[in-house]
Amino acid sequence: MIMLGVDNGYQKRNLGSQLLVNAIDRTISASQHIGVLGLYLDADPPAVDFYLAHGFVALKDRHDTKPTPMFLHIETAKAAF
Repeated sequence: MIMLGVDNGYQKRNLGSQLLVNAIDRTISASQHIGVLGLYLDADPPAVDFYLAHGFVALKDRHDTKPTPMFLHIETAKAAF
């Protein structure tokens, strides 16, 4: 996934979670037709906890100034839906 974000004026309305759920749902749908291992992203430092809470795992240690590579396996995503 390249980028997921919510404008500052719309923060704290659960929109980020809704966008992520939509992206995961679309990935699951695509996996029925093509080979999909999961979702990969580079999370900005303030977003790491958000993705961890949604089942992603960090592929490297967190860093205060650099993005953290993260992954959500397709089977984990399917189990959550």
